[in-house]
Amino acid sequence: MKNHLSLFLLFAFITGCDPKPKEDTTSMVDTIFNNLDSSRIAPKITKKKSVDYQGTYKGTLPCAGCSGIKLEIDLKPDSTYRMMTIYLGKDDEKPITKQGSFSWNKADSLITLNGVTDQPNKYLVGNNTISQLDMDGTKVLGPSARRYILRKTE
Repeated sequence: MKNHLSLFLLFAFITGCDPKPKEDTTSMVDTIFNNLDSSRIAPKITKKKSVDYQGTYKGTLPCAGCSGIKLEIDLKPDSTYRMMTIYLGKDDEKPITKQGSFSWNKADSLITLNGVTDQPNKYLVGNNTISQLDMDGTKVLGPSARRYILRKTE
């Protein structure tokens, strides 16, 4: 009988107590990372319907055989583009201009410049930026990733 009473009191004590309030499980590293200015790390991926992607984007990209590639891409509302490329530090720094249409991927986050075959033609669309992907369509990672970002000027 004492065992039953002890067991009953133990059960009543355990179930009668309020559960310990859950603690915030966000680590300090997560908090610091979430508070970073993400625009300095990488542009946010956005969809064409939620961002004003139309306009002119400019930047100077790395180049193995020259001092840099000055690139300007104008994205127009009718899904056409005009791209001007200048290879800096070459004897002939004449602009190379290409025009054509561009298309969106299914997720509406990446554009492909149709007709461009001799250089990367895929760009990840961000807030006032487009990031050039490599020839395979893979995002450039690491410390040099920010060097492949073109910024909107208009």
